[in-house]
Amino acid sequence: MEKSKGHIAFIGNYEYYLSASGDLYRAHVGNVIASDTQRRHGRFEAPAHMVAAYVERLKKL
Repeated sequence: MEKSKGHIAFIGNYEYYLSASGDLYRAHVGNVIASDTQRRHGRFEAPAHMVAAYVERLKKL
């Protein structure tokens, strides 16, 4: 499966990736990767300073 720029992980039907500013986003894997950003259209999940803690929580699911 193609990965977005800043890819962190695929979990279930979602891809988690970092934006250019380091914020974490979640996108359904069915979303198309945009040619200008190289990322799927996603939903904001966590600001940059909370990404590590959020990813650790995801690993426990």
